[in-house]
Amino acid sequence: MVPSLAVAGIYASGKTVITGAQRLRYKESDRIESIVYNLKKLGAEVEETADGMEILGSTLHAANMKGFNDHRIVMAMTVAATGVDGVSTIDDAQSINKSYPDFFNDFNSIGGNANVFIDR
Repeated sequence: MVPSLAVAGIYASGKTVITGAQRLRYKESDRIESIVYNLKKLGAEVEETADGMEILGSTLHAANMKGFNDHRIVMAMTVAATGVDGVSTIDDAQSINKSYPDFFNDFNSIGGNANVFIDR
């Protein structure tokens, strides 16, 4: 839930505080660090805390983001990029195969615009 809530936080007005999420530091990536890194790339005002983050609604811009080989980070940042002008990129797109192989197809079918390129 935290990656999705963080994305909602960048588009909300005011301050979003996520706490009690220290277990996310031990997933496929350190999800707190991964989310904060990418949100900052998008221009968000976000600060990492020991067990979460604090996010201020921000004006965002296109960015090149990292997927950290973490399916939830890739999916959340794909959604985060829908509200910015310009083209954003995120690496490790193939990591979505772990939990939701049809994510990009479904995302595009509801109006998203994701082009996936896999390095071989």
